[in-house]
Amino acid sequence: MQEHATITQQEIAEYLHPIREKIHNEWFERLEKQFGGASRKMAFLQANRELGQDLFSLLLDKMKQRLRPAPGAYEALFRKIRSLDYSISDFFSEAFCLEQILEHCLRSCTGLNHQQILDGTALVRHMINEITWQIG
Repeated sequence: MQEHATITQQEIAEYLHPIREKIHNEWFERLEKQFGGASRKMAFLQANRELGQDLFSLLLDKMKQRLRPAPGAYEALFRKIRSLDYSISDFFSEAFCLEQILEHCLRSCTGLNHQQILDGTALVRHMINEITWQIG
């Protein structure tokens, strides 16, 4: 990542926040294809989403530089991974799917120039990696 990024994590959050429902829906559609719509994995993901304790919600909180994520967000991710029905590999697949969706959304933002898209994409990857290292 560049030393002087042309976009901040708060600015990325401002672009993503208005379309967060669309992002969640597209992300979950991809995950349903991968995990199966009626699976226990999807039940974990949906429960976390409803409580604002899913990976995307946690990422938005970090981007907005909130000192603390939603109550129980990390604990919910830990519980999910420690269950018999969800593995660390599943979590990395979840993170990868989210990263793909967010990159697509950033590329679609009409208010960003090419360098901001590149920097924003790198920043999103970096922040998702930070979360996955804390979890995994």
